[in-house]
Amino acid sequence: MSSSGMCFTVEVIDNVVVGVEEPWNDHWLPFTNLDLLVPPFDIGFFFCFKKTSNESFSTVLSTLKASLSRFLAVYYPLAGDIIWNQAVGENQIHCNYQGVDFITTTADLQLKELNFYNPNEIIEGRLMPKKSRAALAIQV
Repeated sequence: MSSSGMCFTVEVIDNVVVGVEEPWNDHWLPFTNLDLLVPPFDIGFFFCFKKTSNESFSTVLSTLKASLSRFLAVYYPLAGDIIWNQAVGENQIHCNYQGVDFITTTADLQLKELNFYNPNEIIEGRLMPKKSRAALAIQV
C-alpha cells in the first residue's frame, strides 16, 4: 500500500547477474578501523529519472548492464561479498567477482502516485532490491 492508501504490486520480469567486465585476481580486502567500529547495515537509494531518449526499454537495459559491468571493473569490491575471513578472524570484503544482481521489475502504478517525502517499508523491498549476493544490488 502506498502512502496515499493504494495497494500495488511489483512483478519481477528478469533477474540476472551482471559480471565484472575484466575481473582481476580473487583476493580479500580488510576493513579500516573505522569500518570495524560501525555496525554493519545496508544503505538503500531510490532514484527516478525522466525518459530522455527515444530508445526502447530493452536498449536502455542493455546499456545500463554494459555500463555496470565497466563500472564494476573499477569499483570491483562492490561485486564481492562481505563475509568472515577465517584466516584472519574478521569480516572482510572477498573480491571474488561474482557480479551484481540486476533485477528488472514492473509495478501496477505510476511513480507519481507514491509519496516519496514519507517513504516506508512498502517501498523498501518492493521498489528497492533486497541484497542477496554481493555488496550491491540494482533494481530497474
